[in-house]
Amino acid sequence: MTEERPPLHNIPKVNPLLKALASFLIWAMGWRLEGWPPDVPKMVLIGGPHTANFDVFLMLLMSWKIGFRMSWLVANDLKFPLSFLASISNGIPIDRTNPNADTVDQVIEYFNTHDKVALMIAPEGRLKRVDYWRSGFYYIAMGAKAPVVPGNMDYKRKVIALTDAFYPTGDLVADFEPLKPFFGGATARFPERVGPIEVRVRSEAMRERLKARGMRDS
Repeated sequence: MTEERPPLHNIPKVNPLLKALASFLIWAMGWRLEGWPPDVPKMVLIGGPHTANFDVFLMLLMSWKIGFRMSWLVANDLKFPLSFLASISNGIPIDRTNPNADTVDQVIEYFNTHDKVALMIAPEGRLKRVDYWRSGFYYIAMGAKAPVVPGNMDYKRKVIALTDAFYPTGDLVADFEPLKPFFGGATARFPERVGPIEVRVRSEAMRERLKARGMRDS
């Protein structure tokens, strides 16, 4: 039975040609899509388990097939032609050279100054086994008042899946708990690189700073 997929009117939309190309490539590679994103102009998508560069390609194809334009975090000091490629691929420039320029704050500011943003983040951060997933995505979504849209890539079933979106409540641990079986149930391209599906809670100092700007953690 075909899954009912409501039309998306408010998302940041991609070129129809890219949408058609992505649909063909996903079909040609034998993959399929499960789930559907919310029809909202701003969202934070998180992808995992992330063990190969090909994961990024799959998530990009997924977004194009659905019809929305995905954004990424890129360094603001890239040189040409990387700077040009980052610009045309919806890269969000981040200043990583200033120790006082927090990445979360920079991305929230970007969300607040743009009408439509669909940001993709891989919380594991690296293509190797890590003990904790980074929690920056959660605080970005909270500060931007945007939903988190979890997605996984199951190489065994050849399925790119999206599960229910949620708005952060401020209780990071409780909000992340239901995602463990979703990500843990997907077979990564390199399973030996998959570590515990645990999110790192921010330090007490960071939580105080977040609280000062009207946010809180668990």
